[in-house]
Amino acid sequence: MNTIRLDSNWWYGVAIPPVLELVGGGGILVAGRLGLIQDGANPLTILVPGFTLLAGLFLIPVFALCLFFDARAVNQSNTSWNPRPVFWGVGSLLLPLVGVIAFSYSLLVPIAAVYLYRRFSSTSIVTDLTADNDPVIEIDNEDDSTNEPSGRVSNWWYGIAVPIVAYIVFLGAVLLLGIIQPDQVQPRSRFAWLSLVITVFTVLATFAQFVLTPVFSLSLYLDQRRVRASDAVDWHPNQLVWPAIALVHLISMIVTQAMLLSLAGGIVYLWRRHGHIGRP
Repeated sequence: MNTIRLDSNWWYGVAIPPVLELVGGGGILVAGRLGLIQDGANPLTILVPGFTLLAGLFLIPVFALCLFFDARAVNQSNTSWNPRPVFWGVGSLLLPLVGVIAFSYSLLVPIAAVYLYRRFSSTSIVTDLTADNDPVIEIDNEDDSTNEPSGRVSNWWYGIAVPIVAYIVFLGAVLLLGIIQPDQVQPRSRFAWLSLVITVFTVLATFAQFVLTPVFSLSLYLDQRRVRASDAVDWHPNQLVWPAIALVHLISMIVTQAMLLSLAGGIVYLWRRHGHIGRP
């Protein structure tokens, strides 16, 4: 195994194009479902997500190039996964082009999801080595007044907390929208501007809900996996319950009522995590 530490930021170029495609496609989908794509409607409702989607497609060569260089860096580092740079680089260029021609879908999202998952799950389980290839020996501090593990166990909890807060704000906006009822506000009323703000905010919140649903599920799965694999934590999350909650949250994109169960599960998970780990 190689002993070079992984020090590569090329993965940003792997993540950005799929995010642009997801944001653009999701924006068009939400605008269509809300009836915003109609004759006489504001052209920005289709232009903004449309340009975002096109930007992701035009960045396919950048996506492939960044994936090649990042895979090469991972292959030369001290990780447990050794991806083949040529395979990933050429594949990430040809498959999106074939997908656009054959299915009108670039396949950037699944390719990036598989690669980034393998990348980050492998880099977290390798012991750091010194220049002499000897394991790093950690010396316990005399001050052991806290029970918090040293260092960060996982940062994936952000992907759980942010969607929960966004959904709470979204529910608040829906309730406020029901109280004010923008459709019944007179155009020249002093509350007309508030009606417009709430309507725009609701569209953005609906779009955020669409994007953050897979983020919540993926983050919950990866965080409980990291916590369970950590030797610095005395809590081992159930490997069946929490992935099941992550799956339920994905199902909520079809069955909206399931979101109440998954969000409650996410809150319980963060509460138990904080009780055992303390600060992240």
